[in-house]
Amino acid sequence: MPSAVVPALLLSLQDEDSSVRWGSVISLGRLRQYPETVVPALLNYIQTETNMPVSTVIITLARFGTNARLWSPTLVQMMESNRFGIYYPSALMALKNIDPETAEPLNR
Repeated sequence: MPSAVVPALLLSLQDEDSSVRWGSVISLGRLRQYPETVVPALLNYIQTETNMPVSTVIITLARFGTNARLWSPTLVQMMESNRFGIYYPSALMALKNIDPETAEPLNR
C-alpha cells in the first residue's frame, strides 16, 4: 500500500489547501516509508512552507529516526541558519532521534 500512497502524499505537499498539506505531512510521518524520497521532500517543504508551523514537519522527520541520518547535515545547516526560529528545540530533539552524535554539539 505505501508504494501507491506515498507518491500521492508527496504530490499533496504542493496542494493549495494548507489542511491537505498538513494531512499529507502527518500521513507521511505515520507511514515512515521510503525515507530516501520522503525526507528530502520534507526538508524542501520546510524551506518553502509559510502557512504551517514547521513543528509538524519536524515531528514527522523525527519519526523516521536513524533512517533519516543521511540528511542530518541538511537539518543541521537549517538549524544553524535559524530556519526553525522558536522551533529550534524541537528541531534539536528530532536531530537527537535521527543522529544523536551530530546533535550533541548543538545542544545549547
